[in-house]
Amino acid sequence: MIKLILVEDERATREGLMKHTPWNRIGIDRVEDARNGVEALEKAEWLEPDIVLTDVSMPKMDGIQLATRLREKYPQCKIIFLSGYSDKEYLKSAIKLNALNYIEKPIDENELIATLSKAVVQYKSESDQKAKDERLQDNIRRNTDLVRQKLAVELIKSDADPAELKGIFEDAGVEYRADRYYTTAVVKFNWNGALTHNEKESCRSLLSSNMSDFLYGLSDWFVSGYLDSELYLIHFKERIQAVQHWEKKLNVLREKITAECQGNYAVTIGVGLPVYGLAGLKNSFNLAMKAVRMQFYEGVDTIIFSSGLNAQGSGNPIMDDEFLSAFGEYLGSDKRRESMLLLNEYYSGLAASKVSDSGIIRNRYLKLLFDLHSIAKKRGIRLTEEEDLYGYLWRSVSGMDTLEKIHLYLVDQVKVFFKLVEDKEAYGRNVYEIMKFIQNQYHDQKLSVKRIAESHNFSESYLCTFFKKITGKTLNDYITEVRIEKSKELLKDRTIKIYEVAKKVGYDNDNYFAKVFRKYESASPSEFRERFFL
Repeated sequence: MIKLILVEDERATREGLMKHTPWNRIGIDRVEDARNGVEALEKAEWLEPDIVLTDVSMPKMDGIQLATRLREKYPQCKIIFLSGYSDKEYLKSAIKLNALNYIEKPIDENELIATLSKAVVQYKSESDQKAKDERLQDNIRRNTDLVRQKLAVELIKSDADPAELKGIFEDAGVEYRADRYYTTAVVKFNWNGALTHNEKESCRSLLSSNMSDFLYGLSDWFVSGYLDSELYLIHFKERIQAVQHWEKKLNVLREKITAECQGNYAVTIGVGLPVYGLAGLKNSFNLAMKAVRMQFYEGVDTIIFSSGLNAQGSGNPIMDDEFLSAFGEYLGSDKRRESMLLLNEYYSGLAASKVSDSGIIRNRYLKLLFDLHSIAKKRGIRLTEEEDLYGYLWRSVSGMDTLEKIHLYLVDQVKVFFKLVEDKEAYGRNVYEIMKFIQNQYHDQKLSVKRIAESHNFSESYLCTFFKKITGKTLNDYITEVRIEKSKELLKDRTIKIYEVAKKVGYDNDNYFAKVFRKYESASPSEFRERFFL
């Protein structure tokens, strides 16, 4: 779209040009008019004109002053002057400002159309050339990035000889210096599990195009690139140490990377020890990877220096028969407090040990979860409707990136177990089955008293009377309570929109959902999310 501003203080001339000039035929898509230079500058702020057709002699700000100001901000703008008389000084100024033409009044229509057409052709030609240059530069940058990525990976290979890579250093535009200190950092992307492959690739591509700009803020020499879909490798010609100065700079980098695709991943950066010479980078890389793996204990969205890692505990807590027996006994005899103390003690031991292989820890928690579900089943309680219990539990545990998350998941499951045990004993079998039915079907918008009654072979009136007599609340109140509790869990995930939460808990109208939510929680869903899950 080509945009033009017509600047003319004489109303008759301005309106005549606006009305009778064949703008569309010339190739100009949008035209705005102004009465003087000051007004034209104001319009230029939001229109960003490609062509300005301006009178020279005007009040407040003349055409030469206007053109001077436009040249500063819009250097590619085509400027055409109009004037009622020929003046050498004006002509000199027009030439100095690289004006396209200087049209004398009275305006010759053919000269005007020819000049405007020339301006359009020049603008399109320059725009096309600019686009070609940008594509060329983008291709050069992409090729350079690919070469740097290759170099970054080559430098950490066990048989790498940096001296043999001098040619790649040249292609990457990076100075080869063996007599310097270097440090490797590894960026770990903890992807949101809801993302598709294409969404991840889109984020990776966006980051690739901006990562160099981010890194130049830390060092003037670096080689970087993706190691795989979750790891990004960076070699710095810096002696990076676990001091406040570097921790602050790396946190700025982490925040920039996180902001690039907000909500799609959490970022952890592991930093190896400085090494002298390029040949030692593989050692710095190995230590950086060790640091990254410690996010399992330290948490995501962190900077972890390998120099700050404590020595691994030699006595890793073992899930022995005595521990398993105690856990089963506490669950079987309804000892909630003892169960929680046992699990928290076990968690503290694992957190202190920092076992390097997180798979060992996941398997231990998987065993505890499986035993919990088995004990629940023996007591007539189902914690999930999933048929493939082991697969379901494994997917849940393997999808969590920290020990704390896995532990809290187990603790929540134990709490649910004890709550269901209490419900079953307090309300009897029939009410317990009705409650479980609602807890499994709360997301269905068609869930109703009638449907529940038919599913359990009760009449609606008997069901309502019976349920309230036993529980002290109406069936509809209980349905709403379950939906609100489930929605509070979903609100923890900031990637799920409010209207999506409403649909997931059985409401087709998000405004009605918000109204019901406020009644129960004295806050809207948005306010609740901000208050509790910042």
